[in-house]
Amino acid sequence: MNSENEIVELAALGLDESRDRDGGIAAESLTRLQARAEECIQRGPAWEAGCALIQDVPEHLSAIFARHAEREDLQAEFEGLDWRVGVVDLRRLISFQRRLVLAEQDAVVESDALDWLSRVELVFPPRRQSEFTHVFDTTGLTVSSMNPDVSVQLTPRPDTAVPFAMEVHHGSPFLEVVFYRGRWFLRDGYHRAYLLLRSNVSEVPAVIVHVRSLEELGVRQPWFFPEEILFCRRPPTVMDFLSEDLVLRWRRPARRKVVRVTITEHFEPLGSEYERS
Repeated sequence: MNSENEIVELAALGLDESRDRDGGIAAESLTRLQARAEECIQRGPAWEAGCALIQDVPEHLSAIFARHAEREDLQAEFEGLDWRVGVVDLRRLISFQRRLVLAEQDAVVESDALDWLSRVELVFPPRRQSEFTHVFDTTGLTVSSMNPDVSVQLTPRPDTAVPFAMEVHHGSPFLEVVFYRGRWFLRDGYHRAYLLLRSNVSEVPAVIVHVRSLEELGVRQPWFFPEEILFCRRPPTVMDFLSEDLVLRWRRPARRKVVRVTITEHFEPLGSEYERS
């Protein structure tokens, strides 16, 4: 199956290295488009770090939020963090993600069809599942999926005869908003946020997390904007993805996520650091 993804990338605040982009946009076009985006940012209005929380929400949502907050998978996802369920304005959120990878089936929904109950279902779906294939042999396990958030994790099982199990995880299904150092960030749910905003829907439920570090914020990846950009005078925002003057659009072949878990064996002296841990 030969399919492609459309890439929508913020261009006004510096680009990371990407061989895919180099193959998708001619050098002269890239220079011109990046200069246009930088000029648009400079000419645009000053950015204000306003509060993203919406206080005036329908009363019937309180009971629905309380029910979702009791979900076992939601509580496990945010264990140890300061979080709650509320409503946010997507237009006020900073994006630490440089680009979106859009599938052909991504589509805009008419705003009239997105009432509050529909928005709740969209941002608090059932436990996330995705199709994957696996190959297990004597040296390890290989898992493949079209879901880029698939991972393989060891899960402790202290109360069973088997002390741990290897499980496939599919990523958080929730739309997550984080407050850190006076600014509001979208942490998870970028595709849904993009499609909602394109559908003229900006006020949506979310899991709201107050974090104390960049590690908890989750921006320690090379394909995210660095700290100095996120806290500059005019940071990248989720709304910027909707401005044709601020983005690059290019295409690349669709990809699948491959996770390889390898079994290795070796001998160590007694009393080694591993044994003491």
